[in-house]
Amino acid sequence: MKQKKSNGVIFFISIILISIFILNFLNNTVIGASSVPTKTYIVITIQTNDTLWDIAHEYMNDNYYDLDKYISEVKIMNSIKDTTIYAGERLTLPIVK
Repeated sequence: MKQKKSNGVIFFISIILISIFILNFLNNTVIGASSVPTKTYIVITIQTNDTLWDIAHEYMNDNYYDLDKYISEVKIMNSIKDTTIYAGERLTLPIVK
C-alpha cells in the first residue's frame, strides 16, 4: 500500500515538473519571437543637396549593419538605377525597429 502511494506521489510530482518545463519553454519561445525586428516604411521628400548616403546615415539604424546594403534596398524599393536623386522627389525608406 505504501509503495502504491509512493508511486502515485512520484508520478504526480513528475507530471508537475514536466508541465512546468513545458510552460517555461513555451513562454521563452513567445518572448523570443516578440524581439524579432519589424520593418516599417516611411516616405520622405528629398531636400536640396541631399544624397542617398546622407539620407541613409540619417534613417538607418543598428539593425542595418551595412550602409551599402541599406542604400541598395532604398534604390530597389524606389526604382532608382544610379545614385542620382532630385530635390522634391519622394523616397520610401525601410525602418527596422
